[in-house]
Amino acid sequence: MSTKLSKRAQTEILTIVESKGDVSPEDVLERARSPRSALHGLIEWDVRKAGLAYQLEQARDLIRQVRVIFYRDDLPPLDVRALLSVEADGRRVFKSVQAISEDGDLRRQVMQQMKLDVERLVAKYNTFKEFWPLLRATLRRKRKRSA
Repeated sequence: MSTKLSKRAQTEILTIVESKGDVSPEDVLERARSPRSALHGLIEWDVRKAGLAYQLEQARDLIRQVRVIFYRDDLPPLDVRALLSVEADGRRVFKSVQAISEDGDLRRQVMQQMKLDVERLVAKYNTFKEFWPLLRATLRRKRKRSA
């Protein structure tokens, strides 16, 4: 449900940051109320549609919270998300990690998403000098727990 922001819309958000020092979703919504705002057309103003969209997002959040524990020979148990979002039969659905691991196409989708997630993580935090040492330390801790 992500929309590519125009330069004008980005500028409006950055103007809020410049005037207040930060920006919240409430600030953006208030600015977007004006029909003259570049943000106006990016918000769903039909309350019924917006309400359904919010309920669907709540349902997605509930699905993302479902966890399972994998027990592996001679390794500590692994607590993971039980369901991951994939494209199946032309729509977005959540499938079990096991079903994904057994289906080459679904597994490729998840690996592609994983690659994008890592690229976004790097793009978001790469400017902080602490990023790479923190990432290395986190990976070492994860490997120790898995070994």
